Amino acid sequence: MKKKSLLVVLLVTGLALAAFIVTRQNQTQTNAGGPASVKEPRTTPQPRSSAPVKLVPAYYETAPSLSTLAKTLPPEQFSGKGGKLIRL
Repeated sequence: MKKKSLLVVLLVTGLALAAFIVTRQNQTQTNAGGPASVKEPRTTPQPRSSAPVKLVPAYYETAPSLSTLAKTLPPEQFSGKGGKLIRL
């Protein structure tokens, strides 16, 4: 029984390897007939401005002022390790 199952496993592995090799050869033949590699012109990266960028979420048109933002939770309302760290 073990010999039969070993034979089946080896046969399936061999077929899979053969199929892989055949498909690999077909891919290299189709690529060889195509045009030579096309070199794209290199673009130089644009220099970043030194002015700080104000990040605004996509759903805002302008950033809200700090006075309109809600306050954070008091440390007592945080639970677990985060609450302990905040209280320190």
